[in-house]
Amino acid sequence: MIPMIGHLMCGCELRELYYESETLVPVIVNMNWNALGTEPDGASIYFYPESGDNCWSFETNEVASEEVYVPSGFYTVLVFNRTTEEFGSMHFRDMNYAESAAAVLYDKSYSWPASGDTVGRTVYEPERIVSGCVTHFEVRGISSKIITKSDSSASTVTPDTVNVRTQDMVYDGTVTIRINGIQNMKSVHGYITGMSEGEYLSSRIGTDTVATFVPQSWKESRDDADYTKGWLYGQFSCFGLPEKFLSDMKPENNSLVLEFLLVDNKTVEKRRYEAGDMIVQDGTEFTVSIVLESEVTLPDVKPAEGSEAGFDVDIEDWGDYTDITL
Repeated sequence: MIPMIGHLMCGCELRELYYESETLVPVIVNMNWNALGTEPDGASIYFYPESGDNCWSFETNEVASEEVYVPSGFYTVLVFNRTTEEFGSMHFRDMNYAESAAAVLYDKSYSWPASGDTVGRTVYEPERIVSGCVTHFEVRGISSKIITKSDSSASTVTPDTVNVRTQDMVYDGTVTIRINGIQNMKSVHGYITGMSEGEYLSSRIGTDTVATFVPQSWKESRDDADYTKGWLYGQFSCFGLPEKFLSDMKPENNSLVLEFLLVDNKTVEKRRYEAGDMIVQDGTEFTVSIVLESEVTLPDVKPAEGSEAGFDVDIEDWGDYTDITL
């Protein structure tokens, strides 16, 4: 169980819930997790004073509703699932202020088929995180009762109530490619540059600092009428595009690089596309879609002796690898 803790975020110094001579007001925080689809095991709650004072943060297992205590005033209230320590793919940065609080993905080293490419900084795909934010919320404290360290009774205080509805932060990404000669494909490997390395928790806008994502899931679909033609689909999760790219969708903002290992286990066909103007980001459905405009044609090759032709999502036959952490 996670105990409810109230503390200042400055220097990560824990703060006792009650202070002498400081009036603290009870606030009931109601949390809606419909975006997550289920109630999480724990939650983080942040109260950011509009006065610019240090924020108050709380961790709780009471995820439907929790009562916390903060001084009276106006706040931005932020809620997200889990505690900051429970995410393995990301860390949390600049949490002292609502505008700067962000989830940022950790670097991940990938085994990359040796190609001499400089692919940029590669990161983990994010775990599921949802957040909700209420701005300009007034904590009034309608009572003459002062809650202090020496007198923690709150029986005469009417709690204020804030209702926080969470929304998705993680985008479901897809890459869709039309393939001619798909029967010659053994495996595929690829990456996408220029995606956000993090996302701001209160606004759910991607950071302008970028990273490279490597889709780990690829599927194929062949035409019923012609087995040599079909579609290839790559799937990944991300924090979407940086805001600076959304306002100016230039082709060079993002690169899509694909490398196909053919069924002879030695021929590699490489394709590179400037894809910044191909990306469609839907902030309502939290999806990112890249549909390659031109068909990829793979040459005919003879299958390697003793091997079976057909698509294999693994890349164990590629040969030399280069570990990349940039």
